[in-house]
Amino acid sequence: MTTQDVINALHELGFKLQPILEHGYRFDFEGLPMLYEKDDEALNTVSFHVPFILDVTHENEEAVYKAMLKLTGKMKFVQPNIMHDDEVWLTYQHYFGDHEVDIQTLEHMIRVLAEATEQFHNLINDDE
Repeated sequence: MTTQDVINALHELGFKLQPILEHGYRFDFEGLPMLYEKDDEALNTVSFHVPFILDVTHENEEAVYKAMLKLTGKMKFVQPNIMHDDEVWLTYQHYFGDHEVDIQTLEHMIRVLAEATEQFHNLINDDE
């Protein structure tokens, strides 16, 4: 599995990729910005991120951490993270091992991240 295999699969799914320096690519899914992070190919993993979900402030810090914890319990494969000290990002990382990149798995990862983003906002707004 190579970075080019993932890029080709994303193109086959209809995504237009925009390079982000040497780190990866940006694309949109139904208006939601996502990032494909170029992983070390030796790891045989694919990582997608939804960046900048929410800014963490002193006022919302407790609600953010509670929502992150609840989301982790609801969406088992999604990892919420605090990036750059004050931004919530969501990540889905999948290990492919020796298997070829599977288009259905990539599509599933993207859809789950989109659903997790909606769930996170519902949790923040206390609207489960």
